[in-house]
Amino acid sequence: MPAPAPAAKPGAAPPAAPPRPSLDLKALEGMLDPALKAYNDGAFKPFFTDFAKKAERITTEAVFQMLYGEETKGKFGKFVKRLELIKDKSVLEGEVLLAQWWVEFEKIKKARLICNLTHEEGKYRFLSIAFEPS
Repeated sequence: MPAPAPAAKPGAAPPAAPPRPSLDLKALEGMLDPALKAYNDGAFKPFFTDFAKKAERITTEAVFQMLYGEETKGKFGKFVKRLELIKDKSVLEGEVLLAQWWVEFEKIKKARLICNLTHEEGKYRFLSIAFEPS
């Protein structure tokens, strides 16, 4: 019978947690820009290209039309550009991220773009992308 593992010494530091994945903001923007182009084009498959597998139930044409279709385009218009990352409202480290930008649409000059992401298969993937008027 093997000997029991020695007990941790009182006051000893707990074992180190595995390193948290880091976010490359340029890589995130490189995923986001094609999705926003697909929004402008009304193309659901390219929009959902970088979505996580755990979000696959919402990556359908019907959901795309409901969330990003004519009603949304009527309110926001086409996406124009990212203005700036909202650093104090973003969580850019860990397994699940929240990234928010001020952005411009044709009809709303300052809106919030909100992205939730998860770390999957060695890279970040979207769980959701949402637009909010400011």
